[in-house]
This record gives sequence, C-alpha cells and structure tokens, in this order.
Amino acid sequence: MSHQCEYCNKSYSTGFNLNKHQKKCKDKIIIEQRKMIEAFKGRSTSVTDGTTINADTINGNINVDQSVTINLVSYGEEDLSFLSQKLDLLLNNKNYKRITSNIFKLVHCSASIPSQNNVYKKYENGDKGLAYIDGEWVEENINELVDMGFDQGLNYVEDVFKRISYGALDGKTIPQKIRIHMLNLINKRRDERGDPPLIDWAENNRRDTSQADTKKEKKLIHQLAFRNRNVCKRTIKKINNQNAVLN
Repeated sequence: MSHQCEYCNKSYSTGFNLNKHQKKCKDKIIIEQRKMIEAFKGRSTSVTDGTTINADTINGNINVDQSVTINLVSYGEEDLSFLSQKLDLLLNNKNYKRITSNIFKLVHCSASIPSQNNVYKKYENGDKGLAYIDGEWVEENINELVDMGFDQGLNYVEDVFKRISYGALDGKTIPQKIRIHMLNLINKRRDERGDPPLIDWAENNRRDTSQADTKKEKKLIHQLAFRNRNVCKRTIKKINNQNAVLN
C-alpha cells in the first residue's frame, strides 16, 4: 500500500515514513504559512516566537509585501528594553559573575526574539565570526564581535547601576558583592577610556579583580557565540521559508 503526501504528492511505502517526511515537507510549510496569512488577513498581531504577522489584500489577493516576516536588526542596534523585566535574574547571587554574558545570551541567543539572532562564531577554536550588519551577513574577527557584545552588556550594567544608586528604580537594591563585581567591570573600562571611576577604590577598600572578571566574561561570550550558530541558522532557514512564500 502506497502512502502519498497530500502536499507534494510524493509516495512512501509506510505511514511512518510519510509522517517523517511531512514534518519537513517544504510544500506543506509554504501552504500552512499561506493559510496563516489568510487567517490574519487585514490585521496585524504578534505570535510567541516574536514573528510579526501583517497581511492585507489587493483585489482579493494577499499583498506579498506584508506577510509573515522576521526582520533581522543590525548587530549592536538591538532593543534592550525587555531586560528591565529580567533584573532579578541578572542581579542575583547565582548569576551576577556572568552578568554581561547573560545579557548577551538574552539579547542574541533567544529563539523567542528571532530578529536579534544576528551574531555567531563559525568555529569553536577559530577567529571568524558572522554578524548581520546593514542588511547582510558580514564575516568579522570574532574577538571584535565579542568586544562589541561585552560593551553592549556593560553599557546596560552601568546604566542599571546608576539608576539603582540614584533611586530611579524604586525598591531595587544591589547586594554588596554584586555591587563590587559591577564596579570592577565598570571602573576598568572607565579607566581604559580615561574616565574617573564611579566610586574610588580607596574609598571602597576592595580588591580590584576587574582584569580577571573581564577575561572570564569575554570567554563566556565566546562560548555563547559558538553555540548561537545553530540558533542563527534556524532563524535564517525561517527567513528563507518566509521568502519562498513571497516568491
């Protein structure tokens, strides 16, 4: 008995093989995406994976310029506003020594925000990375991309530190050991830029471990960037499927 795919008409000897095929049948994917567009025709909404659905009609047909879309943003231009809901996660005793690498993970490595899956390391032990910049994937030295990711995270850390210290975030406090770690990272970069420290270490009477802390954080970002290659490739595949619908 032959088992035929209702989407592409390919035949299989068993129902098991047919079911296996239909999980990745390209014709099925395209047809289901078209059905989704039809279901949302004339209105805009968001689904849980961050994909935007926006469909209109022109003379009864779908306007292909407004369909299921994932629009990648350039590396370094991401929206970080959602991190304000993650402060308890970032500023706790378990995660604080990985604060900038955890920010990198939340911003760039989440399948729920595919528009920001825009950077990865090509090889575990190599120095090549890829980043989505100005509408295209560009090969760059991975150390430079990691430095950009670290700086992005540290900019956010410094902003949060100031806002909590100045009472701008009601009810938020920073435990002392987490405060010291944040200052280690912040003051090292400020010193490299020729800026004065936020708090003088003589006043703080604490050992400066900023060099070691920075090295550990960047090593973690390297590891995350390599693991992120699969997340980015899945997002690229979704975009390719999206473009197939439009063509």
